[in-house]
Amino acid sequence: PFSGAVLQSAVQVVSDANDKTIIGTIGTSDFTAETTKLRAAWAAISGVVYTLNFSTNATKRNHIGVIAQTVQAAFTAQGLDPSDYGLWCSTPKTKAVTSTVDGVTTTTEEPVYEADGKTQAT
Repeated sequence: PFSGAVLQSAVQVVSDANDKTIIGTIGTSDFTAETTKLRAAWAAISGVVYTLNFSTNATKRNHIGVIAQTVQAAFTAQGLDPSDYGLWCSTPKTKAVTSTVDGVTTTTEEPVYEADGKTQAT
């Protein structure tokens, strides 16, 4: 296992039952409240076909998936915290900024902001 990686393509995830603790099964009577919310959230999420804006290939490769903002909105609408589920995460965006003062060049990481100029992009 590792954490904190930012990747441009998907990684394989663990699917072995020996590596998991099942906390509920969707559709069973003891998981009814969660099932209702999760099914409603998932029903509100449409799959999309997309290309990556930063692709360097002459021919951009098509991908199939979901959009993070759509997942966030669908889970939030059901009163669920999307960060409680492994299919969504949010990390503040930063950018490297290089400046030269008195002949000394330094590079720092600075926040990237949304269009409002106040909210840090994630």
